[in-house]
Amino acid sequence: MALRQAIGAGSAIGPRMENAGHALGITGGHCDENGYRPGLVDTDYREGVADGADEIRKAVRYQVKYGADVIKICATGGVLSEGDAVGATQYTLDEMKAAVDEAAKLDRKVAAHAHGTEGIKLAVRAGVASIEHGSFLDDEGARLMVQKGTYLVPTISAGEFVENAAKSGRLRGCAPRRRSPPRRECATRCASPTASGFPSRSAPTRVLASTARTATSSRCSSRGAGSLQCRPSRRGRRTPRSCSAGEERRHARAR
Repeated sequence: MALRQAIGAGSAIGPRMENAGHALGITGGHCDENGYRPGLVDTDYREGVADGADEIRKAVRYQVKYGADVIKICATGGVLSEGDAVGATQYTLDEMKAAVDEAAKLDRKVAAHAHGTEGIKLAVRAGVASIEHGSFLDDEGARLMVQKGTYLVPTISAGEFVENAAKSGRLRGCAPRRRSPPRRECATRCASPTASGFPSRSAPTRVLASTARTATSSRCSSRGAGSLQCRPSRRGRRTPRSCSAGEERRHARAR
């Protein structure tokens, strides 16, 4: 909001901006902050997390109070948010109608983030001005959009970004994973199963190490009592096939 005001006042150079403030969504949905322990990041209508028609109306008024030119809602889950399915509906029809009605009273239009087919149709029936993404839009939804005069903002570049990030390995899920530094010795551990079927903390382990120079990764499996074997990696590198005689004896004593 501050940047828009600075551009409008001539203090900064930039494009005309139509700001939405915080997007509105359900608790635990695409517009919420998920993945933290309870109590660490709890949001409410002021940050865009609103449930039920009355709370949604309050959230719309709050965003407009602080300068929102347009209201954005999350009708479905998203691609990169944790804890929600991308195509699942989130706000109900009545909840989205409340957002549209309240925004209209305040001379604002509503844009709906929507990937899933059913969520798109619910948002269009509620009277939103535009569908953002529309990834799984079907023929029925498209005809409904034509009837209602709803705009589609396909955001094709966003889909391409996610696809390329996944293919390149930069996107590996919601939780970040550490990468081993180059040329560092890595190890795969194979634990012998216990009577319960699960590895014990005290169960003997065998470490099969290979350096990054060989680009080898071993996949380990248990092959009966006293025998731990490793299959060769997909790259065709040769890896140790079984435990040595000394290790077999240590495993037998441990059992």
